[in-house]
Amino acid sequence: MSSTVATLVNEMDMHTGDITTNRISVANRLNYATEAVIWLQEKLKNDHGLRTYDLSYLDTLHYYLVTTPLADLLDGADLRRRIGHNYQSMTHRSPRELAEEVGQRLTGDDSWAIERRDNDVLLVINAKPRFQAITIDNFDGGVSNWTGDAVNSDISNVSVDYTLFWGGNASLRYDVVVGQSANLRATITSTLLPQNLSTMLLTGVFLLEAYIPQNVNPANITSYTLYFGTNASNYWSSTVTVDVDGNTFEAGDWNTLAFQWSTATQVGTPDLTGSSITYFRIDMNFNSSLTSTTFFHYDQFRVAKPETLTFYYVSWNVGTNASGTTLTAFTNVSYTDIPYFSGKYDQYVKACGHKMAALAFADLRLKEESTEEHSQAELAFQRAFAIFPTSITKEVKSFKVHGINFTQKGHRSGRFFRNTI
Repeated sequence: MSSTVATLVNEMDMHTGDITTNRISVANRLNYATEAVIWLQEKLKNDHGLRTYDLSYLDTLHYYLVTTPLADLLDGADLRRRIGHNYQSMTHRSPRELAEEVGQRLTGDDSWAIERRDNDVLLVINAKPRFQAITIDNFDGGVSNWTGDAVNSDISNVSVDYTLFWGGNASLRYDVVVGQSANLRATITSTLLPQNLSTMLLTGVFLLEAYIPQNVNPANITSYTLYFGTNASNYWSSTVTVDVDGNTFEAGDWNTLAFQWSTATQVGTPDLTGSSITYFRIDMNFNSSLTSTTFFHYDQFRVAKPETLTFYYVSWNVGTNASGTTLTAFTNVSYTDIPYFSGKYDQYVKACGHKMAALAFADLRLKEESTEEHSQAELAFQRAFAIFPTSITKEVKSFKVHGINFTQKGHRSGRFFRNTI
């Protein structure tokens, strides 16, 4: 049996004893149906409205912006690896606890959390990666492997910086002298870091932390380009114009850049096995409005291989229209919209019908009838709810001794360790 809004309306009309639109209009009935289904979602908070979302999990990357792809997120239910690799269930934790573990680089149980801030929703994951990231350079040992191209670009003063870094204890610093060359870019190159990236071949994601000084208008930084391969004639190139979350670049903070090998442009014949990548070049591209500026930085240059995780979540969409488009409210005047529980949990029609009648009686100032229908809605809900299981994993609290960090001394915790001087 599949239900539509017409099914809910018929149930409501039976309880109100009124099938006309003299007192209860079509618009009223649609509003009552929407509110009744929202009430049902609030009561359930379980997997009767469960949806899934596939996420590409990268080692060393713990925060994933899901505001847009999960615009209908009501609550999280579970996070799982693919079938055959889901050896251990992931624990639903509080975002505060998980932030501490990530900041202190504690592994613990594979865990996830939902963090809501600044009108955004982030999925936080701290789990042992199936594919471990490969560090190309963390710059802790200095920057002698890198050379600034002061002839063909506007870079200068490439040096190691021990005062500002995203992770570890150092970063690569450089300045920009606009007009030094005829090109609007700052370029560094390295040919002294042979890397065996065969396990990442054509699938890996190169991650780089890029710091833009506070006094720079980030709109003047147009893009970053990564070149990697055998030499300056045989390589792949990838350009990004936003950070890893799809946001515009931010000044006064670190920007995580993600260069996809799978979509990179191949030039010449680089090592197609990926076993000996010996050439790297990073360009920061800018427009003519940028002025000479100091204190740009790079840190934690690494490559990670995506692992698909499936996030199970409860959607707050009330249903779909007849074409399958998701809805936050029922609008079709022919009552053809479909509640989210249709075809699976149609027993909830009874509870929603009573709830709609209660709402109608309340608007008609029939208090006793409204109260009775509210009671009937609760009873109908309990009868239906008792026969359906739930599989949501509740948020777990863990006891820890706070204030002691045995992993590293003297640094603020971040996604790695960062010093924000």
